[in-house]
Amino acid sequence: LRGFPGMAYLKIAEGCSNRCSFCAIPLIRGGISSRDPTDVAAEFEALVRSGVYELCIIGQDLGSYGLDRAGTSLLPELLSKISSISGEFRARMLYIHPDRFPREILDACAKDPRILPYFDLPFQHASPAVLKAMNRQGDAKAYLGLLADIRSRLPDAVIRSTFLVGFPGESDEDFALLRSFQDEARLDWLGAFAYSREEDTPAYAMKGRVPKKTALARKAAIEEAQRPITEAALSRWVGRTLRVLVEERIEGEDLAIARGPMNAPEVDGAIVVVGGNLRAGQLADVTVSAVRGVDLEAVPRGA
Repeated sequence: LRGFPGMAYLKIAEGCSNRCSFCAIPLIRGGISSRDPTDVAAEFEALVRSGVYELCIIGQDLGSYGLDRAGTSLLPELLSKISSISGEFRARMLYIHPDRFPREILDACAKDPRILPYFDLPFQHASPAVLKAMNRQGDAKAYLGLLADIRSRLPDAVIRSTFLVGFPGESDEDFALLRSFQDEARLDWLGAFAYSREEDTPAYAMKGRVPKKTALARKAAIEEAQRPITEAALSRWVGRTLRVLVEERIEGEDLAIARGPMNAPEVDGAIVVVGGNLRAGQLADVTVSAVRGVDLEAVPRGA
């Protein structure tokens, strides 16, 4: 599936077997069904040969990729095959359930800079009671340990997550635990969502429904608290030179919207490049000059 010029999405699995109590995906798409790693690698290479620079590897849970085929995650094997492909590209992994994170993939990222150390880990919550009700196995301590492992192995790692607030039974104390986790986790990017009931899911009939007004207030509080965290995370890129993929040129101005290693398409901020007469689909080396909210500002290298 082609996206912006120079990038494409590559789906390696369909469905999910994690059975989170709020999620309808297993009901709609069934349990995980993984593609053969050799076939995926062949398609990846064909896309690179066709001129695609960034490939977003997607699935409902990449950490579970291969469990249905081999009883273990085949994501490390797939990344090894991808790393053997010659050429200039970057591979971005999207959506890894934190309870299923295969730590071997950190080695793949360390060995090959083309495999981006960008991890989208939907933690959803940090309260033991809420996580149990969500039918998730992890806890705040394990999740913070995972973040520490990633960052110690890959100093340039970028981590995105999602939080789900207003889940049935979520108390003020549960929400306070989530906020504490947010402050400690220091995530680069974070999306917050208010719980919405999905028919036929276990959570649909759960008692202790949180008033919509309360859920939305908690969502707003998460978003407000995240702004300075994201800005601080972005500041580490100021002064550095990065290779970016240009998504679009701003008509009438010598400005372009681009993405670097830290910017997943459609969900993260972008890099605004000033000057250079750049065009969509072009690769450019730029030096980051400033943080502008959730975006970075940059100029072409040498400008």
